[in-house]
Amino acid sequence: MNRRASKLRRRLHFALDIALATFLLAVATILALRLDRTIRFSDRTAPLSRRAVSLLASLEGSVRCVAVIPHNNVFYPAVRKLLLDMRDAAPNAEFLLEFPDPHVDISRASTIVAHHGVDGWCVIFERGERSEVVPLDTLVERPRADSDSLLSGEGSPALRFNGEQRCVTAIARLSRPAKPVVYALEGHGERDFANYDPLSGYSDLAREIRREGYRLENLLLSDSAGIPADCDLLVVAGPTRPPLPSETEAIQSWLSRGGKMLFLADRPARTPSGWESLERRIGISFPGLTTISEGTMGGYNVSVDSFPPHPIGRDLDKSAVTLSSPQVIDLDEAALLSHRLRADVVLEAPRRAWGETQPDTLPRRYDPGIDRKGSLPLAVAIAVDADSDLGLPLMRACVIGDSNIGANAFLGGGSAGNRDFLLNAIDWLTDSDLPLASSKTSGGAALQLNLSRKRQIRFWAISCALWPLCILLAGAIASAIRNRLS
Repeated sequence: MNRRASKLRRRLHFALDIALATFLLAVATILALRLDRTIRFSDRTAPLSRRAVSLLASLEGSVRCVAVIPHNNVFYPAVRKLLLDMRDAAPNAEFLLEFPDPHVDISRASTIVAHHGVDGWCVIFERGERSEVVPLDTLVERPRADSDSLLSGEGSPALRFNGEQRCVTAIARLSRPAKPVVYALEGHGERDFANYDPLSGYSDLAREIRREGYRLENLLLSDSAGIPADCDLLVVAGPTRPPLPSETEAIQSWLSRGGKMLFLADRPARTPSGWESLERRIGISFPGLTTISEGTMGGYNVSVDSFPPHPIGRDLDKSAVTLSSPQVIDLDEAALLSHRLRADVVLEAPRRAWGETQPDTLPRRYDPGIDRKGSLPLAVAIAVDADSDLGLPLMRACVIGDSNIGANAFLGGGSAGNRDFLLNAIDWLTDSDLPLASSKTSGGAALQLNLSRKRQIRFWAISCALWPLCILLAGAIASAIRNRLS
């Protein structure tokens, strides 16, 4: 009798344990569904890029951030995590966060949207009397599908979150007194920043420049008295015709006063190209060599995935820059010395590449004594040598031997290497401090179920009932087998 009572008590105790565990799991599930709470654990890895952490650490004052995004939106957890990480990275600033759900707190969300005159889900940053609105669709991008994925039937890549650059840059714009102005030279066959053509257009680069808080304007130098006084950067992108002598003089005079220039030069159809005097002024020349790479089909495209320790190459250690038939750049040591300039190579051809003197002759092969191997600079950063004379105007220039680097086909749809390299160059030239590196939180570390609320409840209900029953059944079977064996 005592043995039977003891066995019954053990079974009752076991059943009570299962019931209690199921009850606690159900309560935890209901609370998780009803309450919007996030438990954050410390992580040794930096959730933000190094540049974003540096910028936010120097931020002072009060910043208010309001995320008007439905809490059931698939990207809401990523936005929330990003903003919390930004707050943690700004210890010297008062970072006020607010997450009104437009589907629940309708009046609050409507008031905020009406005050800022925005339409759609967005993140709003306020500092003093100024504000920056970052729409949700700019925090999400769809990488362009490559030919391999399309041939395999995989279709277009899925959307991915890329919000760090947009949100941190919005705060950086609020910290600056005015928007820097970028002028794109035209009138010599340069690339068109309003052209959407994949191979010749620069519309994607124009969008990225404006997103970073720059004002982009066109400049027809022949119709003006010179470089405008508000010009922070002059972009000369792939000219095919020579400038007028007066235009060359205006650009050189502006550079002597501390101007900044981004010069993207393709192999000219005939030499001299007419830009030689400007090239000598910044201490470079083009020896007429086109870079050919054995590692790519046809040798036209050159991929560079190693970068020197220069601000233009920062945070690009896991990226690659793709160029198409880039020119080799030679440094004019005499010109650099006479103008007290310093040149740093920021892009160099891979070891298997060579400089071809006749790139249009097929098949392409290296001819010793005619072609060149070894160090082949493809992009150079030039600045006044501060050690030589501290009183000189801080002229800067960046020269890239290929204008295809900024074309829509090489830049858009998630090709982050070319985009980040060009934006880093613009950042360095204008002496800005914007976080232009790719977002480190694009993938995220959270498991996204992407279930509706009804399916979430069903999932957790099944989990609370099915798994305990399976454990109970397994325990009962094990107990029966043990009793029979004993």
